[in-house]
Amino acid sequence: MPRISIRSIRYRRPTHPTWDLELERRIVLDRDALPGYWDFPALFGRDSPVEAEIGFGKGRFLLAAAETWPERNWLGIEYAPPCVALVAERAAKRNLRNVRLVRAAAESVVPEHIPPDSVRAYHIYFPDPWPKKRHHKRRLIQPPFAAELFRTILPGGWLHVATDFEDYFEEMVSAITGAGFHLVDVPDAREDEVFRTNYEMRFIRQAKPIYRARFMKP
Repeated sequence: MPRISIRSIRYRRPTHPTWDLELERRIVLDRDALPGYWDFPALFGRDSPVEAEIGFGKGRFLLAAAETWPERNWLGIEYAPPCVALVAERAAKRNLRNVRLVRAAAESVVPEHIPPDSVRAYHIYFPDPWPKKRHHKRRLIQPPFAAELFRTILPGGWLHVATDFEDYFEEMVSAITGAGFHLVDVPDAREDEVFRTNYEMRFIRQAKPIYRARFMKP
């Protein structure tokens, strides 16, 4: 069965929104108005630990995590405009004031905007595997990007990854440990289903293997 394309995701805004529209506007960052490294306390209106999800899709994990850990600030990075619009609406409906979203490619956001030693944890779940060999160079987690993740994570911070492609998983582990991270464990699954992404739920129903790892910046 083919993977869901971001082009297949549609967002249709309600004619008469009933949630806090000002909050929804604050949730979506205007990257053009925020050049250089970002000041996270200013962006979130408070000084709290920052965790980021790269490629949040429909926001299942991001929203559940933001509700579960309101003491943390949550940054979502996603390239697909319909996903950003949908998750901004859902976050506003839940009154999640600890969420900020940016519509852009992570390959440019992390190097250009994330300060050194500023992120407590990154979550990268089921990035596009680009399965054809000639497209492997488009995969997100490669040595240069892994080095940027290492630069921006706090010492003692975490990097969580998951994929359904074994060869990509092996590439991830090689690139991430090569950047200086320590591989801590390879958990089989999350204990609480609420934190599983839409992709993971789909793969579980298909009985597909899922490859996970957790890394720490020493």
